[in-house]
Amino acid sequence: MAVAGEAGSEKVMVANGSGEVLVGFVNGCCPQWGPVKKPGGGNEAGAGGSGSTIAALAAGPDGDGYAVNTSGSVYRTTDAGAWERIGIENAAGTFTDIYVDDEHLLVASGTRIYRYERNCDNWTPLGVSASSLNEIDRHEDVLIAVGDNGAIYRNEDDEWVERWSMITHDLYSVTVADGVHVAVGKGGTIVERGDRAIAKMSGAEQTGSEQTDTQSGDSTTS
Repeated sequence: MAVAGEAGSEKVMVANGSGEVLVGFVNGCCPQWGPVKKPGGGNEAGAGGSGSTIAALAAGPDGDGYAVNTSGSVYRTTDAGAWERIGIENAAGTFTDIYVDDEHLLVASGTRIYRYERNCDNWTPLGVSASSLNEIDRHEDVLIAVGDNGAIYRNEDDEWVERWSMITHDLYSVTVADGVHVAVGKGGTIVERGDRAIAKMSGAEQTGSEQTDTQSGDSTTS
């Protein structure tokens, strides 16, 4: 699911296992739900609407909704409430996440991130990781992507730089907030980075010269 807007006037999107999306708007305290729709509908050539699963949803700051499915399509809601396909032709890998804000529209797919160039209506593939990427998140100027085998990448000056996570477990989700970043993954693994976490680390750990691996259910700081 994805939520955008101020409390009491949110836009809410929920996807089910059949590739359908339900969109609702909150007015005060009661949500008003529209009809269930399947982006692509299965009738659009190359859209992959029929039989596809929605891999991720996102809501932009302007209230537009976005969806990616497992057949390589990206959709955006229109003013009329319909879904329009906006990419991605000949994409490699399987889409796992979509992130949108005022500056970015990014799709994680395999070892790449696809960046939407709004001015020219074009997608640019960016090679990021040797492992499959699973989720992207941003807070202010900090943009992070996480993936399999403990992969953590941070965007610095438009370059994706690998950050040492100290683990080899797959990371499924990441939240980037003010002063702290938290990723979660396989077997209950939790990875935290921030002033509080770094203060607990040895000098060797902070420089990456000491390597450890967490077991299922453990947590680590990096």
